[in-house]
Amino acid sequence: KGNVIEYSKFLAIKQPPYMEKTYKSIYKKLKEIEENELDYEIEMSKFFKLGHRKRGKKRHIFSISKNGQNAKFRIRRGNQFVVLGGENLVTKTYLIGNSLKSIPFFSKNVIPLKIEDIIKCLELSDDAKHIYEVKIDISEIKEYVNELVYYFSEAGRIKVEVSLNKSAFDIDFDKIKEFNGKDEIFREFLEKYIQNKNLKLFKYIGSIRDSLKGKADVLKNSDEIIKLKYTAEGIGTKKEIALKNIK
Repeated sequence: KGNVIEYSKFLAIKQPPYMEKTYKSIYKKLKEIEENELDYEIEMSKFFKLGHRKRGKKRHIFSISKNGQNAKFRIRRGNQFVVLGGENLVTKTYLIGNSLKSIPFFSKNVIPLKIEDIIKCLELSDDAKHIYEVKIDISEIKEYVNELVYYFSEAGRIKVEVSLNKSAFDIDFDKIKEFNGKDEIFREFLEKYIQNKNLKLFKYIGSIRDSLKGKADVLKNSDEIIKLKYTAEGIGTKKEIALKNIK
């Protein structure tokens, strides 16, 4: 009780990041629940009722239950809401002051479980800049890299898109059959370069998610350049590098 803020505070927010109709409907539902505290659990279960699976329809399976400790969001699937597994799967990254922060958001199809997360989104400063794609200065690693871009995904992760100069590596990229840890040549490439903490290259493009079992998508493969995209393991250093490259 006491979690619902006055509607006037919603109206006072300048340039809300989402449609007025959306947060009006959210406020209305929260207010109804607040006024009937005894029926709180019943109302919540009705509002987010899963319903029955229709014949012939695929069942949507999520990695975490309704009571999962890390669940932060409910998402709409057809006429029903289901809990989305994972803590930061529906977030956007913003430049706030001198730091990069992940902020939850809601829409008609995505609703945070916590009221404080809804309020946090609505109160997002006008000065906050949404960050998605950051091109990185490669002057320190230009021997190996032709181009490097970081993508900040909605899952609180960073995807690395890197164009590599083939001639700089003692790896025959054309003999790689699968760009995952099952391929011996690709695994050798990961071990020698992407996962090698002794190389300056590691700071910019290492490490890959799942380490030597990791996988990458091939976006381009020419005689001189191979462009790969993969999810980075750990984002602390990447955030620091990105901050220096945001214009």
